[in-house]
Amino acid sequence: MHLESQKNGVMNFSFGPRSQPVDWRKLASVDMDRLVRDMDMKMLQDNILHITYCNLETEMGMQSMQFGPHFLKLFRLAQLIIEYLLHCQECLQTSLEIEMTKVQETMQSAEQVRKELDHKSELHSKQKKEIKRLKKWIAEYQLMMRAGASGIHKCPYCAKAFVSQEYLLAHLSRRHDDHPIANGSVKPMTVTSKPAENETAEAEKAALIEEVKQIKDRLYATERDLMNERNAREMQYAKDRNQFSNDDQKVKELESKYEQWKMQEDENHRRELMSLRQSLQREIQNMSTQNQQEKKALTQALADLEYKMNSRPSMIGNIKDEDELDAPPKFQPNNKEEIAEMVRGEFENQLQQVRVQSQEEMQRELRRMNQKWKSKEERLQHEHQKEVVKVQDLLSQYGSKLEAEQAEKERLVNMVENLSKQLQNQENNRKVDVAF
Repeated sequence: MHLESQKNGVMNFSFGPRSQPVDWRKLASVDMDRLVRDMDMKMLQDNILHITYCNLETEMGMQSMQFGPHFLKLFRLAQLIIEYLLHCQECLQTSLEIEMTKVQETMQSAEQVRKELDHKSELHSKQKKEIKRLKKWIAEYQLMMRAGASGIHKCPYCAKAFVSQEYLLAHLSRRHDDHPIANGSVKPMTVTSKPAENETAEAEKAALIEEVKQIKDRLYATERDLMNERNAREMQYAKDRNQFSNDDQKVKELESKYEQWKMQEDENHRRELMSLRQSLQREIQNMSTQNQQEKKALTQALADLEYKMNSRPSMIGNIKDEDELDAPPKFQPNNKEEIAEMVRGEFENQLQQVRVQSQEEMQRELRRMNQKWKSKEERLQHEHQKEVVKVQDLLSQYGSKLEAEQAEKERLVNMVENLSKQLQNQENNRKVDVAF
């Protein structure tokens, strides 16, 4: 996607007109040494527009003729390069906004998954409470059924009756500790009831059996609900796992695309630097060739002048004023060769100065471009590291949540299996008690 956006950006790119005036006051306030030392990017941003989109020939007027066509061409080329780099900066900003939007969407989906997990945890806690309550009911009814099957344990010293021998022994040790039978064993008493009492007991027993059947049906319904919930949780877990793998795949794709984009940007950077270096070398070579041609022309002109002066000597000699006769003699060259040598030396000195200045300007421009690209690459690398750390934190959170959910699911499955075993054992015990 980054490569496609870059291709579209290059296809839609076109150079703008040079119609913006130069802000000479703002330009005069720029301190180049402080700008290079402090890396003041704000000052560069303030001056980049009116320098990039200005027309130097219109601003300078006739004074622009002093710079020469090569300098104007170099300035124009620098403006086009800056405009292209501004377009690249806008493309990078757009790509960064798109990636930030994707990261926000991923975080929103993670927040939604967290809310669903909290809701399921709350439902799980409610189901645990319901299971505890049902287990308590089952224990009470089993105790009542066992008491009904084995008889009533009645106290021999008072009118109280108990459902188990343990309760009766505890009552004897508490209330009838002075009797000798309290320290012995007490056998349960089977109540001999009359026919009416037998009918009442049978009705109560039938009611208890019906109620136990209802409780059993409720337990089976609860077990089915738990199984359905477990299946739903497994399906949701598989879905979340697929989503997690998809997110991981997307992150890997983003990282690979970023690496490809970075390699392409480095290659473009190297190509631009090579193109700039070649253009500057061509300019220097052209200037050197032009200077050599001018030097040859000047040498030829001096040779022609020397030839003309040697071919036509003066017939009247040297004319001097009366003041010159009294004045001390000035330094004058002895012959025309010395004059030509002096002119040639001055010309070579000027040519050497121009050459040194051109090389220094080229070196400064190359250092500035290298520093700019280096800072830009460091900034992009730092932003990429931050995004990678953020995505890794998000993935670790997903992993911990999935592990916790898996552990909770296993615990629920074990609890349901244990509960089913307990219900089966209790049902078997109840059948044995009813048979007896």
